[in-house]
Amino acid sequence: TGFRGHLTTEQLVKDGHNVTVISRGFRYWDIFQRLAPHITHWRCNRTLARDYGGGILPQSGLVNCSKLVDSNATFDAVVDFSTRSLAEMKQAISVLRDKVSLYIFMPSHAVY
Repeated sequence: TGFRGHLTTEQLVKDGHNVTVISRGFRYWDIFQRLAPHITHWRCNRTLARDYGGGILPQSGLVNCSKLVDSNATFDAVVDFSTRSLAEMKQAISVLRDKVSLYIFMPSHAVY
């Protein structure tokens, strides 16, 4: 897999928006090299948890993204390509409740 939101991110940057990306930060192809000067990147692995076959974190989801959880930042919109379960969706809504005006859930993995 790769950074599924790169086309959306590229378009938002092209349209002049300030974009913050939360991702695992893997360097797929040249996507991050092209985007890095134009975005804020917060590295976070939302799903590497015991409940999901990992072994590092007790739970998954946005609660593991300390830069987001601890931030006072607010956002006009969030486009979420990575939530994988109803529990993670509820958690995302809880974490983002006072931080975002519009939340768009677009789970590209669900089409498979």
